[in-house]
Amino acid sequence: MTKAYWESKIFAIKEDDFLSFALEAFAFQKNNNPVYNRYLKETKQFEKNISEYYQFPTLPISFFKTHDVVTPKPNTESSSTHVFLSSGTTDSFNRSKHIVLDLSIYEKNIYNIFNKFYGPVNQYFFIGLLPNYLENKSSSLIHMVDKLIKQGRGGAFINELDEVIIKVNQLTEAHCKVVLFGVAYSLLDLAEYMQKNNVKFNNTENIIIVETGGMKGRRKEITKEELHLILQKQLNIDKLHSEYGMTELLSQAYSSECNKYLCPPQMKVFITELNDPFAIIKEPNKKGVINIIDLANIYSCSFIKTEDIGQINSDGTFSVNGRLDYSDLRGCNLLMDS
Repeated sequence: MTKAYWESKIFAIKEDDFLSFALEAFAFQKNNNPVYNRYLKETKQFEKNISEYYQFPTLPISFFKTHDVVTPKPNTESSSTHVFLSSGTTDSFNRSKHIVLDLSIYEKNIYNIFNKFYGPVNQYFFIGLLPNYLENKSSSLIHMVDKLIKQGRGGAFINELDEVIIKVNQLTEAHCKVVLFGVAYSLLDLAEYMQKNNVKFNNTENIIIVETGGMKGRRKEITKEELHLILQKQLNIDKLHSEYGMTELLSQAYSSECNKYLCPPQMKVFITELNDPFAIIKEPNKKGVINIIDLANIYSCSFIKTEDIGQINSDGTFSVNGRLDYSDLRGCNLLMDS
């Protein structure tokens, strides 16, 4: 299958087409991705019959730390390979590596997903309050926000809290729409700084604040609900938005209601039992391990078992409730010695 074929599927997918496209992606990846191929054979899932999206076997995300998870493109196609690395220690074994064979798919996906949830990118200025990510030059989140800045009306990455406030207020006072992406601990720093110095955002109706998760060891972990209550009160905003993405995914889910994420058309989430990676949880509101199908990952692996705990809600959204304890130790150890 050519790049044009996969792109025509990824960017034009409809709900009724999801399963058939996912089956095509599954066949392509199980036969051409050496890591996924062996994992399926070792777990006796290679010949699995699939009639529902939640039946797809998912690769434990820890393999992105230990292996090159790649589904090769046809030799006749040019490659624009890019490597994204997760944040973390300098020990490369503890950092996930996503080898992206076609960066244009990721970049087009960024714009399409944002447009779906918030309207045209070119209506907005973008500001990134992402200090720890800026230290990681291979961050997929930094790449995403940078592309939004360039495709939108402009913007910048700003680390100084007072400068963030000044810039946001300058833009909103000029009746510009602003999207502020911030890692959780930096948004808490910003909220406390504003409260301490008795300053506030003006024209908050023109501001969308999107938290991207992560205390990164800088603060005590708290629930999404606690985080949103604190930030909404201290930043004097009606609601806080969230983005759910990761190094290993080329798609993002967004939430405009506390911890209730919606997936774009090429992405689905299902839940498996905490102590049985192959047992599917079908009933809503029951916590388990988040599994993701991301069809934009056509040249890596579209079927991933994360190390996040979450649930599918009664309204079809999904929530993130925390991380697996000792997740690295609980991951499947197949292939670790290869």
